[in-house]
Amino acid sequence: MTFPQFLVVISALLLFWGGYGYLRDTLAGGTKPNRVSWSLWALAPLVSLGAAFDADADVWASIRVLVGGIVPAVIFFASFINRNSYWRLGRFDWFCGGLSLVALFFWQLADSPLIAVLLATTANTFASVPTFVKAWNYPETE
Repeated sequence: MTFPQFLVVISALLLFWGGYGYLRDTLAGGTKPNRVSWSLWALAPLVSLGAAFDADADVWASIRVLVGGIVPAVIFFASFINRNSYWRLGRFDWFCGGLSLVALFFWQLADSPLIAVLLATTANTFASVPTFVKAWNYPETE
């Protein structure tokens, strides 16, 4: 195993470790994930993983992206297991989610790597806003 591959493994393990606490608290009903944010945080890396494999990307380079999509997906699905983990979504959440999906759509159409990165960042930002607002107004849900 080369040093860059070792760093990929460490990065993936840190992602799993970081997600474990949130997953545990979600299953216990202590946290209430915003499903719009968590679903989009899962979707974006998985879409980029598909694009990477389509472009014959290195498997080692893609492992980190795969884990970056799996961890939020597991937390998203875990929010359906415990009814106490449900966070009521409002129009603002759906609006931000819609903007994030639009940015993800245009990201896939972008020919320029710079534009693609800007659109991916925009999608992630729009996905993050509902959770940021929820955490600010209701910190006990995080």
